[in-house]
Amino acid sequence: MEAAARRQNLAQQLERRLGLRDPVITRHLLQICRDVHEAALCLGRMPDGSTRCVWSEMYSEESQRLYYAERGTPQTSWDPPQHFRFQDWTLDCSTYGIDIATSKAIFEAVHHLQGENRGGAWKRPVALLIKILGNVVDCGNTEAKFRTLQLRNAKFQEGVWEVFAARQVLEAVGFRVEEGAVQLSEDAPLAPLQAALARLRRVADLRGHSGSAEFFPLSACGAGGAIHDAARSPLLGMAGYRHQQRIHHCNACGHGINDGSERLFTGLYTAPRGEFRYQCTTCERPFNLCEGCWDRLSAGELQHGEGHNFQHHHPRTQRHNWQDEDVAGASPWGVRAGAGGSAARALQRMHERHGMTLP
Repeated sequence: MEAAARRQNLAQQLERRLGLRDPVITRHLLQICRDVHEAALCLGRMPDGSTRCVWSEMYSEESQRLYYAERGTPQTSWDPPQHFRFQDWTLDCSTYGIDIATSKAIFEAVHHLQGENRGGAWKRPVALLIKILGNVVDCGNTEAKFRTLQLRNAKFQEGVWEVFAARQVLEAVGFRVEEGAVQLSEDAPLAPLQAALARLRRVADLRGHSGSAEFFPLSACGAGGAIHDAARSPLLGMAGYRHQQRIHHCNACGHGINDGSERLFTGLYTAPRGEFRYQCTTCERPFNLCEGCWDRLSAGELQHGEGHNFQHHHPRTQRHNWQDEDVAGASPWGVRAGAGGSAARALQRMHERHGMTLP
């Protein structure tokens, strides 16, 4: 009775404060929202009922993942805004006849699959999931061999089941672990699998969740992987990058390489320390590595072109007359002679990589 009274009270607030009279949308909101504030976010409105700005979905070729940009502002985010998610959830509900909880679970699992497996690592599990779900959907779930996935199968185990978000996709559409295998019951509904399959195919085709994501090519980035169009940079305005003029991303993991500008300009000890950037001077296309991936490359855990040379770019060390793209005249740490760069960070890196501590 208490839950019913809460839902009725929320329904009245949605109508009174947000002017919502659509019974279908109201029913969806009552299932997933605890208060009118959460409902307003799902509808893309402020709590006072005013409308928020429109966001666009984009795919970054450099980072190999989706991001979201607010039209008319420099605001961007790796995560879709709540009203964007809600629109997709309700669309799948009406298209496939599934409940909003299932639609939400599928969306979040696919989104996390791409976000948690960066540098294009999400493509393999997505391709395997498309094959798995496609087999079941194509046969109408009549073939037992397609709805039974053996955990002893190394390809499935490594490519899907050990990838947490990929496992979530299978669980969201009804697969369960039984007797050493991941199985789908023979009477399981096809609608959740069809919804997940369509979403995975859109993501694999780089069309995003919406199916109309704008493709942001690597050619739009500057030399060395710097994003010149600041309004399209996914990290613009985010904590740690507010003072960074050029944002480079690691080509291996998609990690944004912080050059220490915010710490330098603000003096805040809580701001990120600058990182080294390792730029391949042999590749024709921009190729950069962050500190972690450079260490992996040095240890042989990461592969790159044999005999390729890398320029080491030091974190930013001064506010004025800074140049980060020079090669000639640079010290072994990537700092132009006379630039006033401190060796402190270089010594710290030496200690991190080799355990050496110099006086």
